[in-house]
Amino acid sequence: MKKGKLLAASLLVLLTMTGCGGKKLTCTSETNSLGMEMKSTVDVNFKGDKVNAMKIVVDVTLPDSMKEQKKTIMESFEKENTVKDAKVKETKNGFKVEGSADAKTLGTDNEAKYDDVKKALEASGYKCK
Repeated sequence: MKKGKLLAASLLVLLTMTGCGGKKLTCTSETNSLGMEMKSTVDVNFKGDKVNAMKIVVDVTLPDSMKEQKKTIMESFEKENTVKDAKVKETKNGFKVEGSADAKTLGTDNEAKYDDVKKALEASGYKCK
């Protein structure tokens, strides 16, 4: 599925650009593509001003016309997912993708700073608080 590849790629980009300690940045995004509603939440934790760890959760709600294909779509997300330890779980109306990593796992060398991460997420369509 093209959408599965797009979401997996987006997750990888977010995990690569960000990492997660003292301050916390929470950003959300809502999109609709091919009838699938996707609500994403990215929580980035900072130690001082540098990324310590991050977590992303994407809730996907499938339209009735795609519910029979739920298992196939979930399998596509699992296969295309390039994020280590990311999990795809079935929900009543679709599925949820969850992934997390620390700065060491992300390979950011703790270089990503709060303002840079916030700007990058907002440029990607997220609303941050």
